[in-house]
Amino acid sequence: DAALTTPTVIPTPSPVPVSLQSPICYSAADGGAWCLTLAQNEQLIPLESLSAWISLQSPEGETITGQTATSPLDVLQPGAALPLMVFFDPPLPASYTPVSELLTALPAVITDTRYLTVTIAVSSLEINSSALQATVRGNASLSSGGQPARLVWLAVVAYDAVGNVVGMRRWEATGDPLPDPLPFDVNVFSLGPKITRVEVLGEAKP
Repeated sequence: DAALTTPTVIPTPSPVPVSLQSPICYSAADGGAWCLTLAQNEQLIPLESLSAWISLQSPEGETITGQTATSPLDVLQPGAALPLMVFFDPPLPASYTPVSELLTALPAVITDTRYLTVTIAVSSLEINSSALQATVRGNASLSSGGQPARLVWLAVVAYDAVGNVVGMRRWEATGDPLPDPLPFDVNVFSLGPKITRVEVLGEAKP
């Protein structure tokens, strides 16, 4: 008789618990929409590979469409927050409700040599008269024992008066190596409401 074999099941790691803010969608001029959820790392360790599934639900509770929303940075440090954002192409119905569900969030190795420690110092923040555009300037400094950085990502996140994310831009610098400290001058635009606050988070790789 042929021996019976048991198929090997490769388990999918459960995501580390991450606090997700109720998703918000902002309509675009072409009839599409930018939708995002704010992920807050309440753990004591950094997390990486963050993603969430954002779906649009009809008034009857049926799923209209859905996409994977990803983070602008690879790692989310303890106590920090980053938006997971996605764009839905037009046409979209006049009425829908966005719903988010965490897909992936993995613990990052503390001594991981893939990343360098980066410190962000903002020297100025200018919000224009309409409060729909902000310019942030400053320096990103490394403190990793003199190891140079060849890639730096900044996530510039704009918030409104009630703490909702209203805009986000990822800024990138590459070099062999990059200067330390690395100056930045970045504009971020609102998707709707007025900007009252801007946060800058950074990530550097050798």
